[in-house]
Amino acid sequence: MLLLAQGYGRPAYTDLALVLAVLCPVGTLVYARLLADELSEAPPKAQLPTVLAAAATVPVVIASCVAAGPGRAAVKLVVVGVLLVAGNVISSRTLSGAYLEPSEARRD
Repeated sequence: MLLLAQGYGRPAYTDLALVLAVLCPVGTLVYARLLADELSEAPPKAQLPTVLAAAATVPVVIASCVAAGPGRAAVKLVVVGVLLVAGNVISSRTLSGAYLEPSEARRD
């Protein structure tokens, strides 16, 4: 969405990317909560995809900031990038069982 916003010159796409960057990790956390029983039996391992996705986000955000130039748009792009990386890390750690409830941690 960030590249499309810069490529087509549509700042509304940046706003959509900001909304998706906030809502996607929340949706993943809801699914993780609903699938807690299945995930506790065989938690998925997503360390490499998490690192790759976070590493791929950085050049996209930097290229978009360079294309946008200094100003408010660049700040918005940096915020979207930080939210994307943080959301990806939090979601993948949650799905892999890194964040357990205190009662579940004592059982292990």
